[in-house]
Amino acid sequence: MKVNVLLFGNLAEEAGKESIEVNDIFELERLRKHMSETYPFLDKIKFQVSVNKNLVSGNVSLKDGDEIAFLPPFSGG
Repeated sequence: MKVNVLLFGNLAEEAGKESIEVNDIFELERLRKHMSETYPFLDKIKFQVSVNKNLVSGNVSLKDGDEIAFLPPFSGG
């Protein structure tokens, strides 16, 4: 099973990439933990999470091919 994690704004800048493929993780909370272990700066930045373009909170099940986006706060006018 593979999911694609998209990083935006300062998250992408800190990671040095805009997308990351992750294998064999079936729940959002486990994905967040894996990403924080790989990219420790994520623990210091607040961001929202969307799964397949729908904002989510808490733990949700992931399926093969899901697109998860880590969205930092946006500003602008």
